[in-house]
Amino acid sequence: MTYTESFNEALAAALDAAKNYRHEYVMPEHLLCAISKQEPFCVALEQCMCNCATLLYNINEYLDKMVERVPEHVEYSQELSFQMNEMMNNAYRIIQNSGGEIMTIPHVIQ
Repeated sequence: MTYTESFNEALAAALDAAKNYRHEYVMPEHLLCAISKQEPFCVALEQCMCNCATLLYNINEYLDKMVERVPEHVEYSQELSFQMNEMMNNAYRIIQNSGGEIMTIPHVIQ
């Protein structure tokens, strides 16, 4: 399976966000936060009457205040959350069922 550049960038940004927040699990919320910073996604959201800046603010508030952090003195390694694994597996199935070979952001958003 190959990934588009925008998907790779979003996934890398999600991993970085989880690391910066000291979250043990990389969650769909981290990926949504990363995707929400990409212009094509924001344009699509705005066309659906969703304010991208407000969405991004709310996601960051949730990640900052509601998700448990690993204490500074504790070593840990990041893992994908169950929900993130399920989301990625669903995207793989969508691609396989359509005969595709490249994962794009719309595959994980569905």
